[in-house]
Amino acid sequence: MDKFLGEKPNIKPPTIINFENPYGKNDASTPRSQTDTDAATSLTERSDEAEDDPFLSGTRHTKAKKKAPVRDRHEGVNLMLDAFKDKWDDDREALEESKKEDREARKEDREVHEKILEAMKQHQQVVQEAVDVLKIIAKKL
Repeated sequence: MDKFLGEKPNIKPPTIINFENPYGKNDASTPRSQTDTDAATSLTERSDEAEDDPFLSGTRHTKAKKKAPVRDRHEGVNLMLDAFKDKWDDDREALEESKKEDREARKEDREVHEKILEAMKQHQQVVQEAVDVLKIIAKKL
C-alpha cells in the first residue's frame, strides 16, 4: 500500500483506480517531491493515452460514430408538391395561351364571316334591283 499512498498513513482507504493515479511512481525509495513531478508528467502522458481509451468518462472521443444528417421527413413530399405546382402553373399558362389563341382565331373568323355577309348583302341588293328592273320591264310589255 505504500506504493499507492506514499508517506500518508494507511487507515483502510478505499482503492481508487482511475487514469489520474500515478501507479508505479511512488516507490518508498524516492522522495515525495520527485514523485509529485513524476506524477504530473505521468498524468499528462496518461491523459494523452486516455484520449484513445473509450472507457474513460469525461474524455472526448475522436473516433465516435458520426451522426446521420438530420433530414426533413416531408422533404420528398415538399419536392413533389413543388414539382406539381410548377406543372400546374405551366399547364394553366398553356391553357390561357390556347384560350387566347382560340379567341383571336374566332375574332378573325368573325371578321371573315362579316365580310362575306356584307358581300352577300350587297349581292342581294344588286339582284333585288335587277329583279325590280325586270318587273318594271315586264309590266311595260
